[in-house]
Amino acid sequence: MELLKDKPDNDTLNDLWTQSFNIRRLCIRELSIDEILERFPAYRRPE
Repeated sequence: MELLKDKPDNDTLNDLWTQSFNIRRLCIRELSIDEILERFPAYRRPE
């Protein structure tokens, strides 16, 4: 799903966030900051 193109509602976003929580947590433990930001660009601070 591409958030900018699909424009999902908040319930869909919440479900996706919940479903991906465990993998994100594992990645954050194992990867460098640069790798995390590459895999999860939404974690990047907006400019």
